[in-house]
Amino acid sequence: MASRTWSSYEGETSSYEGETSSYEGETSSYEGETSSYEGETSSYGGETSSYAGETSSYAGETSSYEGETSSYGGETSSYAGETSSYAGETAGESTDASNQHNVNPKVRVLTWRARQEAGVTRYLQ
Repeated sequence: MASRTWSSYEGETSSYEGETSSYEGETSSYEGETSSYEGETSSYGGETSSYAGETSSYAGETSSYEGETSSYGGETSSYAGETSSYAGETAGESTDASNQHNVNPKVRVLTWRARQEAGVTRYLQ
């Protein structure tokens, strides 16, 4: 029989093996996890997440961040009307403190080169 632990901390409840938790509006369930934090939702195994308009899905990932869309594995991205496609490029990770709210911050260094060439300097927040 599966053991379950229930805990409550300022509205947080969690149950292990199919865990759901809520903290300041955040809910997550493991094994097909969905979580929401200030509007962010993500589900692992074909992950979709949304934060400040950003949506991403892993395994053939498509993401959008204030107009930017990218899909990994034959990647295409668009920023401020700019479109670029990278053949098999892997995106770097941004792990600065302002980015820690992302569930999986596999964040979009992929278009830095194109952005800088266009004279666009912007930091993810």
